[in-house]
Formats: sequence, C-alpha cells, structure tokens
Amino acid sequence: MELNELKLPKGKFQGKNWPLPKFYFIVVLGTEKWKFQEVGSLSTSVEVLKHRHGRSGQTGVYKIPGMVQMDDVILKRGTFTGDTNLFAWFKTTLGKTPERRNVIITLQNQYGIPEIIWTLSNAFPTKIEGGNFDSKATGDSAVAVESITLTFEEMEVEDLVKMGLR
Repeated sequence: MELNELKLPKGKFQGKNWPLPKFYFIVVLGTEKWKFQEVGSLSTSVEVLKHRHGRSGQTGVYKIPGMVQMDDVILKRGTFTGDTNLFAWFKTTLGKTPERRNVIITLQNQYGIPEIIWTLSNAFPTKIEGGNFDSKATGDSAVAVESITLTFEEMEVEDLVKMGLR
C-alpha cells in the first residue's frame, strides 16, 4: 500500500512540533528592551587540545576539550533620528573600563510566548557601524541600518519547556 492510499487527513501527518520562527525575538541590554532587526552569530565552541604521551603506543593523538570560546554577537537595527544610544554605550569602551551589561535574547513562538532564552554575561561593545549608504538604493532595502558587535564572557541557553516554565 502506498502512502497516498492511506487516506491520512491533510496537515496532521507533521504533528504539532514545528520549528520556531526566526523573526520573533526580544533583546534586552542591561535593563532596557531594544528593538533589533537581526541578531547574528549566537555560537560557541570548544578548543581542541591535542596530546600524545611520549611512551604511548597509540599512533594518533588524544583529543582533549580545552577552553570554551565565545563568538562575538552582531546586533543590527534601523537608524533613527536622534537615537545615538548604541554609540554612547560604545564610547564607554574607549580607553577605559567598559560598561558591561547582561544581554538577554528571547526567541518567541508565533503567539509571542518565550521559548528559548540566551543570556550573554558581562557583554560590552567592540565595534559599531553606522551602515552603508547608497544613493541609488530603492525598495525595502533602502533603510539605513546600524550594527554593534558585542563580546561577552559566558553564554547560557534556557529552554523554557524543558524547565517546566511553559
């Protein structure tokens, strides 16, 4: 018997577990809620240390997990008249101890309910860009966009469903 002969109700074969939309998120810098159009590079990795004991009969090397490395996160948003708050925060890093903030990025489901939360501890800006300007640009991409690059010390990821909070 073929699959199309089973007479399954359309749309019910997938089940109720769907991937989350990537466009519905909230960013909190310190205590302030900010609107961004893009959050890029939420990634971390473990350095691999290679070791081979001198008297070992093993022909290859042992691979040992080393230090955890956090990639910088890039936040992008539209540029607005009179809003230089990102640049003001960036200026705190110039030649002195930077103003560190915890950054909370919350991915929501299609109903606006938080599903996964990333917390970046002790973040501070390392780069700010005012955007690229083009006098020939038209259409939806003709909006001025600024970006800020953040570095941080630690990333925690919380799944609210697994924690029993949803």
